[in-house]
Amino acid sequence: MSRVLSWLARDVRGTVAVYVAICAPILLGIGALTIDLSRLMTVNTQLQSAADAAALAGARELNRFAGAMDRARAVAADAVANRQTFATGGADVAIDPANCA
Repeated sequence: MSRVLSWLARDVRGTVAVYVAICAPILLGIGALTIDLSRLMTVNTQLQSAADAAALAGARELNRFAGAMDRARAVAADAVANRQTFATGGADVAIDPANCA
């Protein structure tokens, strides 16, 4: 019996399979997390660009004349409604401009 146990202790065949079984799920998880985080950063950049465009379009209309605030709100809402493709794979998204004012 001790001979069999000592033989099993010295046998190194199959050790790579154990390492692969332990490392493969970890590496796959890290890969999936990388893809998710890159998508998150892309959507964040698109959202920030849309917010910046709306803010700049609205600020351009603020000229201290009568109705400037209403024009600024309308232009900012139009800027947001013009191009909304973030997080949709390129398809347009219907956004209610009233929520942007």
